[in-house]
Amino acid sequence: MRALQPATTLGPDGHRAVIRKLLSAHNVRRPLSFLQRSWPCPQLQRIFASAAGGSSSSSRASAANGWLLESSALHSISSNGSNGSRLGSCYDAIMMLGGGLLPDGGMPEWVVRRLEGCLHLYHAQAEQEACSSSNGSSGGSGGSSTRAGPLPAAPRRPSIVLLGAGTPHKPPVIDAGGYVLHESTAYADYLMGRGVPAADLLKEAQSYDTVGNGYFSLLQHALPAGWRRIAVVTSEFHMLRTHATFDFIYGLAGRQLYGDAAWFDLHYWQVSDEGIFPADVLAARADKEAAAVETWKRNTAGMASLADLHGWLFATHLCYSVSRQHEFGRSHELDPKLAATY
Repeated sequence: MRALQPATTLGPDGHRAVIRKLLSAHNVRRPLSFLQRSWPCPQLQRIFASAAGGSSSSSRASAANGWLLESSALHSISSNGSNGSRLGSCYDAIMMLGGGLLPDGGMPEWVVRRLEGCLHLYHAQAEQEACSSSNGSSGGSGGSSTRAGPLPAAPRRPSIVLLGAGTPHKPPVIDAGGYVLHESTAYADYLMGRGVPAADLLKEAQSYDTVGNGYFSLLQHALPAGWRRIAVVTSEFHMLRTHATFDFIYGLAGRQLYGDAAWFDLHYWQVSDEGIFPADVLAARADKEAAAVETWKRNTAGMASLADLHGWLFATHLCYSVSRQHEFGRSHELDPKLAATY
């Protein structure tokens, strides 16, 4: 793996800058003290603590715990009473969103951390007797049923689904044989090298962005496999957009196909960004993420079915529309600060 250049850890000043950008994008005008008391999102609580000069729980994330942030899981779309995931939850599958490759096919540090987070969840579940019991216990996840009724027992070893073909922001990596190396293929190689059997790994190699990650993961894997309890793993800097995207897509499918928007019990796990990016790079990515969430909300505001989503995705989206395929990779030059995060 290529050695990373030293990066400046994001401190209180950097976190304040990120908060200002996120709150400005959402037209929120409240002092930090009020927001820290009233906004329960664990991710933002950690950032508020850092912005106030306190310690962040990011400092407790390390390779030993798969870089997973303590109490990191945001609430799921299910209505099972869960207050967030903990190690000890039982999943049908663990999904990891792609985060790019280095030019030589290696993996950037933030991707390694996502993979290690998946590995940590995978081993934690494999060690539990409760996950293979007949009563469908979901251990520490706070319940084993949704409005639709009891969930079936989770497998002893969950499938790890690796999402992503590539990115429109950089050219694809070409392997030694002259073929395109998909992100999901490289990630599978990494996890097999870490001891995960190939039978427990699945790939999705059609998506080129977060929307595609959600859409194709649903249609290619979750629906055919009958999964309902799914852990979604990505980086802390990418979680707000991931949460908004997956909640909408899986909620849409649950409502249309099963009459229950909470049919899928999604638990979101984020891995630490600590020490990976300079403060100005992370702030630039925060700008992009906040703008992307708002754009996603506008684009999906009138959607009521999977057909609506399909029509929009393949008619208008840069990554999937035939009418825009000439723009792929050529629409604009990516800001160098943002390029460093892909």
